[in-house]
Amino acid sequence: MAIFALLAGAPALAAAESKAGIADGPTSDQSRRILTPPASPVPRINGAKVFGVRPGSPFLFKIAATGDRPLAYAADGLPAGLTLDPQTGVITGRLADPGTHRVVLRVSNARGQAGRELRIVVGEALALTPPMGWNSWYSWSESVTQENVAAAAQALVRTGLIDHGWTYVNIDDCWQGARGGRFGAIQPNEKFPDMAGLVKGIHAQGLKFGIYSTIWLSSYAGFIGGSAPAPDGDYASLPMLPPAERLQPAQVFGRFPSLFRLQLARPGPYMMTDRDARQYAAWGVDYIKYDWRNWTFLDPVGTDNPRREFFPKTEESVARVAAELRATGRDIVLGLSPISYLENRHMLPRHAQRWRI
Repeated sequence: MAIFALLAGAPALAAAESKAGIADGPTSDQSRRILTPPASPVPRINGAKVFGVRPGSPFLFKIAATGDRPLAYAADGLPAGLTLDPQTGVITGRLADPGTHRVVLRVSNARGQAGRELRIVVGEALALTPPMGWNSWYSWSESVTQENVAAAAQALVRTGLIDHGWTYVNIDDCWQGARGGRFGAIQPNEKFPDMAGLVKGIHAQGLKFGIYSTIWLSSYAGFIGGSAPAPDGDYASLPMLPPAERLQPAQVFGRFPSLFRLQLARPGPYMMTDRDARQYAAWGVDYIKYDWRNWTFLDPVGTDNPRREFFPKTEESVARVAAELRATGRDIVLGLSPISYLENRHMLPRHAQRWRI
């Protein structure tokens, strides 16, 4: 099972830096908490030794390396279609045909040099090593903004975590606004005025971008989900809070656990995940976390032994979402959360790259 390796210290560090305006490294108090010894001045290549990409998909791989700056990056045997920036260590391009390529990565500075093989597997498998990165929920919860996410990306670079293989900068719940745009997909709310620009800036640093949704009518935090009660994606027939009672304008169903009280923790009659997938690809999304619980409560939250209604993750439903992402022509890692039962352990790897049990 591929897992998403969450930063325990770095989200707090990113949050602290963003709030306090720290730009020149950790404070003395933070330094006392960081027990990891400093990296050697001699070059060392870190991160994944194998990387999966689909034929024709955009390729983005940052050579994670430590050592005194400046570092010079090189690659022996890089296949046609890929280009390495020798100053940043970022490899980009596209590979048209399935196959395996063995590339020798090299990093050098005034103190020495290092080399290591990278195996590039062009096929259907993604996330061949556990994805590593930052998730907004653990720092910002419902208050996340575009500025917070951009600052987290900068913190991964500034603190050197990118040089150890930390790659993904992921928004969790609370970015969603109404449906619209050319795909009829979920659009960002007022806290994210330029999603495409945010993603472009994250990619420019050699990082990747992840986003959140759910197949339900409502997300955990009360924003719209990946299914709808009407074919045009209009949610007006659902019990929305009056605007004056909302904590945020787009938090139309209220804070957790109101989705259970309103019976909205369930898939709606019209799935919108195909529209959303096209929008995610247009923005340049690299990772999607889908909240996909298998059941909802039929009784009020807090009831002893509440009755439940089940919506199991069937192979048909998971395969559909995976196929919609695949059809975009962009490699988007699919993560399912929460609660995947052990009886699905053989089915889930055929379609998703990570899941929670």
